Amino acid sequence: MKRFGMILALSLFILLLLFTTTALAEENFIIFKPTEDSTSEKILPISGQTEPDSVVVIYLNGEKKEVISVGASGIFATQLELEEGINKIVFKVTFPSGVTKTFSKKVLLINEEQMSANILQLIKAILILK
Repeated sequence: MKRFGMILALSLFILLLLFTTTALAEENFIIFKPTEDSTSEKILPISGQTEPDSVVVIYLNGEKKEVISVGASGIFATQLELEEGINKIVFKVTFPSGVTKTFSKKVLLINEEQMSANILQLIKAILILK
């Protein structure tokens, strides 16, 4: 009976260890860039860090753009060409444990010339209303 109790306790310990390791892996994903939610630059640098030996698949507005096999440092970097307006960047990360987790970020590409023209029109409309 003692042997059965020891085996059960050891089995529970191993399961707890496995689930704890998986949970930690899921949470270890950091996006360094982009830091802002808007930009006027069409080419956007992307970088971050995750578990070593993970695979990061990057989607831009629903289209697969990049598959990155992360090395021992866990750091990854690339660039994306944004479209005017709101761009949804999705990171689908597969950790070495086999767990896959999805993270996303939205970045607004601002056309400064268009924005300046719109602001000028708004100012003219306000002056006309006065």
